[in-house]
Amino acid sequence: MKRNALLLFALAVVAKAGSESGAVSAGGGSFDSACADSETWHKKGDDKKNCAWVGEKKVKRCTGKVKSKGGVTASVACPVACNTCPATCEEAKQDLEETLAEEKQICAEEKQICAEEKQTCAEEKQTCAEEKAALEGPSCADSTTWHQGKKKSKTCEWVGEAPANRCKMKSKSKVLASDACPVACDACPTWAEVTEDL
Repeated sequence: MKRNALLLFALAVVAKAGSESGAVSAGGGSFDSACADSETWHKKGDDKKNCAWVGEKKVKRCTGKVKSKGGVTASVACPVACNTCPATCEEAKQDLEETLAEEKQICAEEKQICAEEKQTCAEEKQTCAEEKAALEGPSCADSTTWHQGKKKSKTCEWVGEAPANRCKMKSKSKVLASDACPVACDACPTWAEVTEDL
């Protein structure tokens, strides 16, 4: 739908330009919409300064300052001399097709880049996860049943509140807090320590 709308718009612009180029008259000279220089137009006050004269120095004479008695500019009355002929429908359509093709190619390239960046991010995320696991070591968790002596309220959580002093405590069965509460005591083994014993 968007592509068709652009084509219709371009064709409308070309048609409008063509109709305007064929509407010059009233002292300014008249010519048809096939894009041809007026045979009657001339600069105000000088019959010899016609479209052929304009074409000799188009850069200077095709400006808005050069007009006929009726106010028609040289660029409008002399489109061939001034190289201002409107594009034909076919040319406009071709230009639009080329522009759309270029934009489509750019979109495809950007989509490919996004896909590659997404893949790179996924790989980096995986690498980070592996590195984190390597640094953290094997699975490690505090005991949910350990407590100091007969005091059931003094669990691993209690140990973690003051590990420097409490990790030396023992349970009723002589199990050290540092062994039962490795997370609270920051005593989780690393992979190096685990594999060393293998």
